[in-house]
Amino acid sequence: MVSFFPCDKGCNKEMIDPSLSQFIHNFTGFLTYLVVPFSVLLLGIAARKWVNGKYLSYAGIICGLIAIVFVPILSADLQDKFAGLYQRIIEGSILVWITLCAFYFKRNMFARD
Repeated sequence: MVSFFPCDKGCNKEMIDPSLSQFIHNFTGFLTYLVVPFSVLLLGIAARKWVNGKYLSYAGIICGLIAIVFVPILSADLQDKFAGLYQRIIEGSILVWITLCAFYFKRNMFARD
């Protein structure tokens, strides 16, 4: 959703007269940062019980914790000059988890002998 509704010029972090697109962008981004890091952490914990899921479990826990740590840092000061870096760290940790899951499922679930 966030990619379909881009933020206003300069990302309008102060929310001064935001457009509908900016409002949708911020709201869906907020929901994503609220739910996804905890979901990654919980899936990482659950992966311990999966066949060959030991390393995926560690990766999920690490990626989830990284995202969980950086969400409040990002939210504390949106004007911080490193806000973009914090955002990339959060999104990068989630992307790493998704990529590792894809390789895991390809190797373990869809392998045909």
